Amino acid sequence: MKKTLPKIAVYTASIIISSLPFTLDMAEAEADDKVQKYPASVSSNPHTPKIGKLKVLAEKSQQIANEAADVLDGTEQALSALLKDDAKKATGILQGISGKLDILLAKNPNLAMIPANVSVRVEEFVGDEAKVKKILDTIDDLFEDGKIQAARELIGELVSEMDITTTSIPLTLYPSGIRNAVALANAGKTGDAADALYTLLSSVETTTEIMPLPVLRAEEFLSVASEQEHKQDLSKQAIRDQIINLTDAAKSQLKLAILLGYGSKEDYRELYQAIDEMKSAIHTAGSRTAWENIERSVMALKDKLTRLKSNGK
Repeated sequence: MKKTLPKIAVYTASIIISSLPFTLDMAEAEADDKVQKYPASVSSNPHTPKIGKLKVLAEKSQQIANEAADVLDGTEQALSALLKDDAKKATGILQGISGKLDILLAKNPNLAMIPANVSVRVEEFVGDEAKVKKILDTIDDLFEDGKIQAARELIGELVSEMDITTTSIPLTLYPSGIRNAVALANAGKTGDAADALYTLLSSVETTTEIMPLPVLRAEEFLSVASEQEHKQDLSKQAIRDQIINLTDAAKSQLKLAILLGYGSKEDYRELYQAIDEMKSAIHTAGSRTAWENIERSVMALKDKLTRLKSNGK
């Protein structure tokens, strides 16, 4: 078999990946439910971390203002009422929205956009480095045989990422837009009022963060590893073994991320070095600094690898 992976990378970038969807709605299935191949010593550890939609939603939802969510939901309800020619109901809803907007403006006088909703989609590659390499070899053969579409299907499997979509409303446009819709509805111009709400909804901005799952899992492994040194019920050797096992599992996830095309080896060099330096700092005065270096390196890597897509108008 000829090793022509660089050629595959070129084909992938120029022909295939640009046409593939980056997300898959996993609304009824958690990525955590899928089998992960970790070292036995880690798999048996009750502290083995998981990455789940609910956890991310909980973290991101802290950024959501309740009033903003009510404004977005109320706008849709008012539009529905107007489309049914129920101006009275729509006006009542819109007046309530105006009150919510007053609260938002008072709390956030200098904010142009405010988050109103967040959702998470997950598409996960289930397998290890060996499986990725096997698929790449198969893709290589398919390209050499001119079976481009068959290769495309396999490339579509090499995705492991979490997409976090935040919907925000523009505080600079919404208050006047709602007042205008109320005036039109009161004047009996339900059609014009509906058009005004359509315009407002079209001004809503949707931004998606696309984050590699293996990197997120590596971050969780490292987070759990950093907590091991403080355990009182284990010997120093047992603690060292736990930390080494967890950091090795983290590095395995990082290798998987590289194989899946989430950045280059150079992107990961700083984090790899920080992990190696930490291993020699276990149970020493430099331990805290070593873990802080790892945390900074993880954040830098995530910032570098996270892709943003904005559907704002």
